[in-house]
Amino acid sequence: RADALSFKVRASTIQGRALLTYTAPNYFASPNFSLQLSTYYETARDIQTFDSRRAEGSVRLAQQLSPTSSLLYRYAFRHVIASNLKIASELIPLFSQNTEVSEFGVSWLRDRRNSASDASRGDFENVDISMAMKSIGSSANFLRVYLQNSTYHPIGRRLVFARSTRFGIQTPYGNSVSGDIPLPERFFAGGGTTLRGFGLNQAGPRDPITGFPVGGQAMLVFNQDLRFPMHLPLIGNRLGGAVFYDAG
Repeated sequence: RADALSFKVRASTIQGRALLTYTAPNYFASPNFSLQLSTYYETARDIQTFDSRRAEGSVRLAQQLSPTSSLLYRYAFRHVIASNLKIASELIPLFSQNTEVSEFGVSWLRDRRNSASDASRGDFENVDISMAMKSIGSSANFLRVYLQNSTYHPIGRRLVFARSTRFGIQTPYGNSVSGDIPLPERFFAGGGTTLRGFGLNQAGPRDPITGFPVGGQAMLVFNQDLRFPMHLPLIGNRLGGAVFYDAG
């Protein structure tokens, strides 16, 4: 039936994850739909303010709209624990509570790049909207919107100008307030994949007493790269370089 069951483990000094996924293609007897059930457990220390542990289960239904675009419908439930907090002592009882996030979401993706791993032309767009609700088991009501647009333009035969804009915002609603949104659910930026002038997850708001990052309710990141091939002894042209400018 072409069903697939996969198990993946990833470990490093700052993150560990175990992921179990079951995928059923041709759902509803249609090649345009596929169903995915997944569960994972993750521990992370990549934010200096706290350590986090997550256990999550999700159901996802993917719909192929065209060869380059698709929709992804999902429901996810995760249990989040933040520990070893380095923030003002009066805030620790609030942010150290165990938190449940139960949310529905939908994503639209369009990928017209000539290569997902090393694009030299094309574009990529992602629009993701999710809503966590107390009525279905979430500890807080909040809405999250994330947008991404990336383009790749060849310049002559050797250069590629790559740019990306990412914007995310989340807001509580109903009887929830910003403090109800757990620290691991906030936006963090900084590091090699966002703002390269900052250390990993070190950009953005900080605790006024300890100086450690506490994340934000919004994120805006601009990346611009001028990429060029490199010809080195033994390695050849398998490495490339880039002149970049980031803002956010």
